[in-house]
Amino acid sequence: IQLNFVRHCLQAGFQAQLMTNDTLHAIFGVNGAALSAANSMSQLEKRLIMSKTSEAAKAADMIMTKQRRNRTKMKNHFITADGEDI
Repeated sequence: IQLNFVRHCLQAGFQAQLMTNDTLHAIFGVNGAALSAANSMSQLEKRLIMSKTSEAAKAADMIMTKQRRNRTKMKNHFITADGEDI
């Protein structure tokens, strides 16, 4: 109940406050230094991992495109009279 109340009050700033606010550390019994050290990434690392143009995003996009193409082929497979792929 406490966590939901504090989240509702702080809204988007909850994570930042949880890392830096001593009162929240005392209430929830967490160590802010440990929380911030575990989640710290440089701006470059964030851009390489989370960007739409990152290698991971490109690979995921290629997989989704291939799956979409295969689904379309399977749906339209009955259209060909001889069973050949389109």
